Amino acid sequence: EVGEIVGNIFKIEARVGHGNVGVVYRAQNTQSGEAVAVKILHPHIGAQPEAATRLHTIAHDAARLNNPAAEPIIDFGKTSESMYCVTRWFEARTLEQVVQAQGRLALRVVGRVAGKILNALEAAHSAAVIHGDLSARNIFIIERSNEPHFLRVIDFELATLARVGGQTPQHLVHPFAVSPEQLAGRRPSPETDFYALGWIIYRMLGGQDPYVAPSELDAFAQMQDLQRQIMNDDLTPLDQVATETLLPGLITLVSLLLARQPHMRPGSVQEIRELLKKAGRGQPVAVQPRRIAETTNFSGPPVDS
Repeated sequence: EVGEIVGNIFKIEARVGHGNVGVVYRAQNTQSGEAVAVKILHPHIGAQPEAATRLHTIAHDAARLNNPAAEPIIDFGKTSESMYCVTRWFEARTLEQVVQAQGRLALRVVGRVAGKILNALEAAHSAAVIHGDLSARNIFIIERSNEPHFLRVIDFELATLARVGGQTPQHLVHPFAVSPEQLAGRRPSPETDFYALGWIIYRMLGGQDPYVAPSELDAFAQMQDLQRQIMNDDLTPLDQVATETLLPGLITLVSLLLARQPHMRPGSVQEIRELLKKAGRGQPVAVQPRRIAETTNFSGPPVDS
């Protein structure tokens, strides 16, 4: 609640958002006076005995990411009913807010933003860290005079806390950019983050999500319909929703990133960069399908036991 003190230091000032893992508040560090973002985990997640250990690991992993776009957790602890984590506060808009305000983004802007997201993912995957919940909602665009579209990616690995709480796909607050393998109950891999990247690029260039539920449905029915589409429906080609003329290789690459099976997607950041270069040169873009066993997974078995 507004006015509450969390962790004996952070005074809640306003609720600013919520997601699959928790509720986000703007708060003030009463010792330093600095503004911070406090995420209080949903009780069914944060009250689990494993949550504290997992959050400690997540904070440690995030601190190891050597990239300016990857935002670390600066503090965490317990509340009376759950747990919380703290990051710096940004006077910025999320990428989702930018797209909602501007509609389709210019190709040069999309290229700049996607490149910086790739840099953050490369740093994370090199440290064996998977984001697992990447979307335009947890990417912040910070306008700087000397660096247009500087961005910060938050919430690395926090999606794994939902698994600690026994959260199923049906409990998702939003299924945006959630991969088919996650909806099927499989653990995320680097290819899961690449699926989310494909979703984000599609959103920026097409002005809409790859899959869109009918607006006349209620919120729960929309989520069910989106999950059905993600698992079963063919993707509408990007060139049918984009207004700019796009190179065929770029259209193909976005489709590959959004492939339903992880082993049909690019397998590394470096491979994505190489495919982007080919697309820019007008060369054919293709991924050599790997065996399912070759799909990288840092989080353990591909299917929960």
